Amino acid sequence: MDNATPPATSNVTLIAEVSSNHGGSVKRAVAFMQAFAAAGADIIKFQLTRAHRLAPTDPQRAWFEQAELTPEKVRDLLWEATNAHIQLLFTVYHPQDVAELLLHGFRTVKVGSGEAHSRTLARAILGHPFTEIYVSEGIRPAHALYATDPRVCLLGCVSYYPAPAGLVALRFASGRYQGWSDHSIGTDEAVLATILGARVIEKHVCLPQQARPIRAFEASPAQFAELRHRVDEGPLRFVGRWDHAG
Repeated sequence: MDNATPPATSNVTLIAEVSSNHGGSVKRAVAFMQAFAAAGADIIKFQLTRAHRLAPTDPQRAWFEQAELTPEKVRDLLWEATNAHIQLLFTVYHPQDVAELLLHGFRTVKVGSGEAHSRTLARAILGHPFTEIYVSEGIRPAHALYATDPRVCLLGCVSYYPAPAGLVALRFASGRYQGWSDHSIGTDEAVLATILGARVIEKHVCLPQQARPIRAFEASPAQFAELRHRVDEGPLRFVGRWDHAG
C-alpha cells in the first residue's frame, strides 16, 4: 500500500470579502489583504462605495463617508497589491463605478445582490472588456441579465445576515450557480456549496482591529484558513487507507 497522501484536487477560488471593515483606512485595508492572502484567499474584495450618491437622510451615509475608498486610496491599494502579488476585486454600485475601475486598469468586477437586477449597471459592465464578472443573486433575480455571457460567474446567496443554515442546497437545486456568496456562521455552508459544485466561494472576513464591530458571519484569518483547508482536501484522501493485506 502506498501511504503517500493524495494531493489536493480543489479548483475552488476563495474570495475574502472585506466589505467596508477597513473604515476608509488604507493601512487597515492592507492589513486585511496581507492577513487573508496568508490564510489562503485567492482574491481580496472591497466595495467601491460613493457616499455622495446616497440620500442625505440615509442612515448609513455617515459610515460610508468615513469608509469610502477614494480614487487615490484605490491607487494606493492597487500598488500595495501589485507588489505583494495579491489580486483585488471591487464591488460596483453605479455605471460610473465601472468607468472608474477601468481607469485603474481592473479587468475583474463584482456586482452585489442588491444591484444585480439593475439593467443599467448590467449594460455598463457587459459592454466593457472585463475578463471575469462575479454576480451575486439573492432575492431579486439576476440570471436573465447575465447568464448568456461566458465571463460571468453567478453566485447564489441568501441576502440575510447572518443567513440561516441549510439553505445552500435549496439554492443550488436550480442548477444555475457556479459559486456561493456565504453569509452564514462558520464554514459548513461554504464547504457544502463546493460539494454541490461551486467553484467560487465568497466569505465575509474580519480582523480584531477593524473599524466596526465584528459580526457573527465574518471569518477570522484562522477560520478562513480552515475553510481553505476543507475545500482543498482531496476527495480521494480516504481511498486505499485500509486497503492492505491482512
